[in-house]
Amino acid sequence: MTVTLQFHPDQLSVIQFPITQPFPLDYNQIFEAKFCSLTKTKTEWSLVTSASVDSEKTEKDWQALEILGPLDFSLVGIIAKLTAVLMENSISVFVMSTFDTDWILIKQSKMVEAIHALRNAGYTVIDE
Repeated sequence: MTVTLQFHPDQLSVIQFPITQPFPLDYNQIFEAKFCSLTKTKTEWSLVTSASVDSEKTEKDWQALEILGPLDFSLVGIIAKLTAVLMENSISVFVMSTFDTDWILIKQSKMVEAIHALRNAGYTVIDE
């Protein structure tokens, strides 16, 4: 299978909120953002968004590579192979999945290097 990635230049933040309190933000503000993913577990709320949101635990300056899909649920190894290339180049990632595809978040300061490494490994990366 040929894998093509789409670069998204929007600045993203990864934010954690304590689960011991109600979610502290207005859902309308979050869901109106260009990009938003909200996850709740028994230990935390995690929010990835392009909206301007601050919290005590915020990791800013992420950008995204979207694996162009849709990807069938039976596919295996796509993320492993992509992240192996990035690991070999000492590039940290934050990976997310949706129903249709997977997203690899990379710090803005490492994105050019990441795209270069992926292209050198034979992947197609489309700039927006």
